[in-house]
Amino acid sequence: MNRYFQVICRGFTLVELIVVIAVIGILTSIAAAQYSNYVSRTRASSAAIELKKMKQAVSLCAMETDISNCDGGSFGIPLAASFATTKNVLSLDSIVGGVITATIGATDSAGAPLTVILTGSINPVGANILWVNSGTSCESPRGFRSGTGDCS
Repeated sequence: MNRYFQVICRGFTLVELIVVIAVIGILTSIAAAQYSNYVSRTRASSAAIELKKMKQAVSLCAMETDISNCDGGSFGIPLAASFATTKNVLSLDSIVGGVITATIGATDSAGAPLTVILTGSINPVGANILWVNSGTSCESPRGFRSGTGDCS
């Protein structure tokens, strides 16, 4: 009767443990890369929101004069130097001729910050400004996706 109650305790082999650790390592490396891409895209989206007030100021200026006259410090547009930087917008480089240039917190795969170059043009059909982003933030998988952030 004693042999029926004996429990055979057996652990995992070393090979099984090594395989499990290898699989966990591979999954972790994939997840870390995807997470950093996600954080970079989030910073790009947040930068677009933070730059919106500059776009509005240039749009108001374009109602009063030609958009090529819309520079920082004129027609109610703040100077680029007065812009409060954040982790999403590292610097507002310039506002000249209705073109807003900024360096944002989103980075490329090498860690270099991406740029946003917003060029406004008056829509001939409507009464609004069309914005086009031609910065490096449109060219990177870690920046704006196609059709977002004023990228074409």
